[in-house]
Amino acid sequence: MRVMFLIMVCLLAMVSCRTSSDLPSDPAVLDQDALPLVLDGMTARAASLQQLHGYGVIELRWQDQEGDHFEQGDVEFWLDGPSRSAMRISKLGDPYFWIGTDGVKLWLFDLSSRPTQLLIDELSVLQNAEAVGFGVASVAELMRILPLGLGTIPPETGDVVGCQSTGDGEWLLQFQPRGGKVERESVTLDSDTWRPVQVSLLNVNGTAGLVLNTPSPRKVRVDIPGQSSLGSPLVSAILEISVLGDSRAEAKFALENLSTDMSEQPLDRLFELDVLRQALQPEREGSLLESGAGRVP
Repeated sequence: MRVMFLIMVCLLAMVSCRTSSDLPSDPAVLDQDALPLVLDGMTARAASLQQLHGYGVIELRWQDQEGDHFEQGDVEFWLDGPSRSAMRISKLGDPYFWIGTDGVKLWLFDLSSRPTQLLIDELSVLQNAEAVGFGVASVAELMRILPLGLGTIPPETGDVVGCQSTGDGEWLLQFQPRGGKVERESVTLDSDTWRPVQVSLLNVNGTAGLVLNTPSPRKVRVDIPGQSSLGSPLVSAILEISVLGDSRAEAKFALENLSTDMSEQPLDRLFELDVLRQALQPEREGSLLESGAGRVP
């Protein structure tokens, strides 16, 4: 399970890869007439999912010099607005990792190691490290990949550089992020439900560093208290995140349940680092940068 931690960190680290992407590299097309419709649909969906609690199973696959590897565990996550998120990974009921951010700091409790440890950094420090070429991820951007795949992040209209129909009942929306190595975010949306079908984060060279796909036709309806299930947003039951580079890693989230009801969730503890530190009692503390865990091997 120690390897599971390393791969999970890799998934939270943008690969500054130089491999070619299979994604379209044509210049963005901006359909000004359709853009308001697409943005309104995406915004309405995100507005209903600003708080989200979910759980399921996570599978991790990767390749290295020793061959192919596979790990599986249970995953539970909480999204609270645009900046706060937390994820717990466990196996056979025992917690192994707790990853979270309050929008200012990123922390990762590694309970699988001996001694157990807490790795913590300011998000701005991680971003600056990337900017000066340390090969460390822009965590602020990468923490967007799962919420973007769930459709919980409203679009920033000023960043839109492309909007076009794909011709098969989907819309491709492209954004130009402000700063960092991620040069363009692309989101493909189902035109009927505004459900994200694919999300990609592209680096400055136009290669795909991180891609989220939805390979299964199965869907999960989000439980929204007081609302008929027929009108609730749909989310793809399988979210598959791939890291592309010299080595390959893939995380597959098989979602079992999603709900916007956070009334029984301990939000005051989920995003309070001091409370988590007291509850989980790591035996030592350090930095993702200093430990090297924030780097892609």
